[in-house]
Amino acid sequence: HPVILPHRIYWITETTRLCFSDDRAETWTLLPPGPWVKHPPAPNTRNKIVSFAVLTERDERFLVSATKGVSLGKKLYWAPVSDEAGGPVLVSEGWILAAVGEGEILASKDQGESWHALAPLPGRVVALATAVDPQGQRLVMASVQGHGLYRSLDAGASWQPCKSPFENETELAIPRGQTQLVYAMQTGSVKTQQLLRSKDGGQTWSKAFRMSPSRSIWGAGPNVEQSWLQQRLQWGYYFTRNGFGIAETNHNLCF
Repeated sequence: HPVILPHRIYWITETTRLCFSDDRAETWTLLPPGPWVKHPPAPNTRNKIVSFAVLTERDERFLVSATKGVSLGKKLYWAPVSDEAGGPVLVSEGWILAAVGEGEILASKDQGESWHALAPLPGRVVALATAVDPQGQRLVMASVQGHGLYRSLDAGASWQPCKSPFENETELAIPRGQTQLVYAMQTGSVKTQQLLRSKDGGQTWSKAFRMSPSRSIWGAGPNVEQSWLQQRLQWGYYFTRNGFGIAETNHNLCF
């Protein structure tokens, strides 16, 4: 996913390089290659970037998750965080989270200076989200491949399953400053193509958006106006993993 800051956009290019734009994506500049490019895991293989986060915009500090490890660095200076296969990473409300290996999540509260492991999960984590309410209660959400959605109300010391089975929920989002409204998006399939919404911190879920091509095929009609492709060609839709976000001023508006 791109990281969009007030004056700069960061993105991944060629699966292994980070680039940025200062002119609203008109032109792009490559950043120096990181250790995942300089030291591939084996000959003729690529250590691809899986996810990345920008810790500070001013001095360009990044957390980069690649297929063979997670690194924290600044331009030419990088330090390893984990040698395990990297998963989603995020920076949110004072915390940095990095999913690694099979069910492990590393957390940092001091901009990556030190890390601790949260309670383990039963499988590979494919999505993460966290937020803090006005009383200081932190909600952490995780989507675990092959198992479903899990939530933690004690900063990752324990997990509660809150949706099963796993239905390709590879995108999670929680609006900042609250812990009741949570979104989970199912991607990559015409069989599981829902945007799910929870209004009670992940305890229960309902469908917030549906893109089914016809009532006769999928058993439920669309709740959005069908496009020309759907009406004339009978093409269906599915959500991709190319980005999902919530409007800052209207938490019912997603894009």
